[in-house]
Amino acid sequence: MRWPTLTLAIALPLAACAAPMPPNAPEAQPETITLRTAGTLSTATLDGTRMFGPEIEVARYGDAYRGRSSKGLVDLRSENGTIEGMVGSGRTELHLEHDEAGGFRIRGINAGTLGELEVRADRVVGQLGGCSYDLRQASDVCGKTYSGLRSCGGLPQNAELTLPPAIVSLEPIDRAALLAIFLGG
Repeated sequence: MRWPTLTLAIALPLAACAAPMPPNAPEAQPETITLRTAGTLSTATLDGTRMFGPEIEVARYGDAYRGRSSKGLVDLRSENGTIEGMVGSGRTELHLEHDEAGGFRIRGINAGTLGELEVRADRVVGQLGGCSYDLRQASDVCGKTYSGLRSCGGLPQNAELTLPPAIVSLEPIDRAALLAIFLGG
């Protein structure tokens, strides 16, 4: 009698994050990116061309991202490996570099602050928009989950970043733009 309970306990978390869509479903279900630190939880739901949450409302229009984040207005464009525009009152100009491990690095100014962030399957490391990250892969169930430290001008805090499959599967330039808005904006 213990096997069905064990099977159900294992199957429920997997089904909750990647439930198969019916064959006639019009579009994918919304998925949420999360960043947990001591006492805070930041979330943004990706639903088609829109990313929204308590502190963010951004829509994609072709190669442009427009809306608002916790830093203020967002007006970014991505073209030829560059993300340019404004986040809040600060200029953004990030350059995307692909790396041999299938990840990428973005370098430049985000929301008026110079930084560099490396995003790979096994880590998210660097500084972006005034916060630094040293996160290592903790899980790859339901997208990617990274755990480690984050610091935004104070002492480092434990942090956990979860990227849902919808974000993990994006082209690097689009993933970089969304991370620049979510993590740095």
